[in-house]
Amino acid sequence: MNVRTGREAENRETAAAGIRELAARGAVLGVLPELWSSGFDYADLEGHARRFPDLVAFLSATAREHGICLAGSLPEYTEQGIHNTLVMVDADGEYLGGYRKIHLFTKTGEHLHFASGDAPVLLRTSLGLAGLMICYDLRFPELCRGLTIAGAKLVIVAAQWPAARKHHWDALLQARAIENQIFIIGVNRVGKDGDTLFSGHSAIISPNGEILSFSADRPEAASAVISFAGQQKLRDLIPCLRERRPHVYGRDADER
Repeated sequence: MNVRTGREAENRETAAAGIRELAARGAVLGVLPELWSSGFDYADLEGHARRFPDLVAFLSATAREHGICLAGSLPEYTEQGIHNTLVMVDADGEYLGGYRKIHLFTKTGEHLHFASGDAPVLLRTSLGLAGLMICYDLRFPELCRGLTIAGAKLVIVAAQWPAARKHHWDALLQARAIENQIFIIGVNRVGKDGDTLFSGHSAIISPNGEILSFSADRPEAASAVISFAGQQKLRDLIPCLRERRPHVYGRDADER
């Protein structure tokens, strides 16, 4: 999806069209990129954030209309500040919950506009337990490992990841899938915002690191069939999760 900064109505139409296409293919889950409704529109960030309930209602109605589970990141207004929140609704339109981005990208000043989240989120969905992450979170393996240990079978990553570092995005998606033996669904925007080009490279990665679906640098609704049947077999074959030795590692290397 090419996110048009500040053009909420246009982004809604684009999102709705993509969701319709996915539903027509029989998809049971649709994921939109980071801040899909507004982009990083700091000039009117509070206005977008105060419309968070309306945007969640839009996702719920769209999910219910097409019978598809949906996820996407939105600016959320709270008394403590504005959060970048990845929300999820089930196929019947039920609001399942939201994850507030923990790792803000200070290089581009996100910390000056957003409040950081303080807790990982694992949601019980019709697809099973799903973990949520946003963009820069992907660079922190501890977050994804924690979600896996808590029971996640798949992790959704919504992003606005620049083309200049697309090889990092590609490698990190596969790494998180392989090291945790989970499905990773990474959805990145395309297009240009100012001088920044976004490459897309949305992908669905299997627990074995296989790329099940990949979209390049154009707007498209990528899809794949995933099956959890082989996930436990892989974990039994290569039991790295079972053979972890956290008592040796320490809770965090920073404590050493």
